Amino acid sequence: MSLSASVVVPSYNSARFLGPTLESALAQSCDDFEVLVVDDGSTDDSCEVARRYDRVRLLEQSHLGSSAARNLAVREARSPVIAFLDSDDLWHRDHLETLLRLMRQDPDVIGATSGMELLTADGTPTGQRWVFGGEDLLLASRKGCPFLTSVTAVRRDAMLLEPFDESLSTANDWELWLRLLLRGRFALAGRATAGYRRHGGAISMDGPTRARNRRRIVAKHAGQPWAHELAAYMELHDVREAFAAGRTRDAEEGLARAARHYPDLTADLQWWPFFESFRPHDHPEASSRSRFWQAVGAYARVCGSRALPFRGDQRRRSIASGLEAAAHYAHIARLRPEALGFRVLARLARAGLRRRPAPPSGSGTGLSER
Repeated sequence: MSLSASVVVPSYNSARFLGPTLESALAQSCDDFEVLVVDDGSTDDSCEVARRYDRVRLLEQSHLGSSAARNLAVREARSPVIAFLDSDDLWHRDHLETLLRLMRQDPDVIGATSGMELLTADGTPTGQRWVFGGEDLLLASRKGCPFLTSVTAVRRDAMLLEPFDESLSTANDWELWLRLLLRGRFALAGRATAGYRRHGGAISMDGPTRARNRRRIVAKHAGQPWAHELAAYMELHDVREAFAAGRTRDAEEGLARAARHYPDLTADLQWWPFFESFRPHDHPEASSRSRFWQAVGAYARVCGSRALPFRGDQRRRSIASGLEAAAHYAHIARLRPEALGFRVLARLARAGLRRRPAPPSGSGTGLSER
């Protein structure tokens, strides 16, 4: 079965990055695709950049946001598959071919996704990658955004049924995946096929806006049986930002609220401070030693928090797993002394633990129904 794709590129004041992004799309190893750029009311030369490329179809709208831009492109698309590409990211040459092949091989999937390598603002690889393996994406989507937009392709008929929420200026991709994963599966490439450029202008770095949008997502899905779990992990995003700002009391209160929503989240807290305090796709300075030790401090506060309902040996196990997470993130940040030290500490901590008990059966209707 042959599949063609419409490549959707929303653009707002992206003239600085848009040219290389479009060139990476037009250089794909397969031929059966179109490229749609939706200019979202830019005040720079973004439209002029898009018009330089004959194969690019330019759509224009007033400044309504990236969700509205993507939805417009989906409606105007001529192909059965929509492949998303942010205006500051870069595709590897075989990216589109890889995702379309996965969707041809398994016609039952509604989409396909891959991993991303992290780049500097000028496109230089940092050596860090974000690649998904065999995770249960449906469960993962209730804890955080399970994959990024620029490495995802979705069947157009599914996108017409489940468009982006135009009321969300951030986290709109996360909220979309929550809905689409209830409709069907995504195939995983298991490797990085695109590059994410880190720079300070990304809207994802606007903390207060992100917090407001997270609350809107929780309210939108409040009727779902797993809403308590989603609410707990949304609280953890605020906890991470409170720790990063030094607001320890706010963080403690957020941990207590998260635990009330979903007591079993203690099983994940060992790695969460690192994932959220040290995630390199949001922070240009993520590989710095100071950022790493800030994450270590957040992890120590979480594992030592009396606001959380740790049971039996759980706190010690969380400490051991947190040390392993520290070693992992130190390794990807190329902090060799820290990586070695935390690896040794993690082994010592694991050696002192009893045999791990069976996982809890869960509490609340969300877990029992899954």
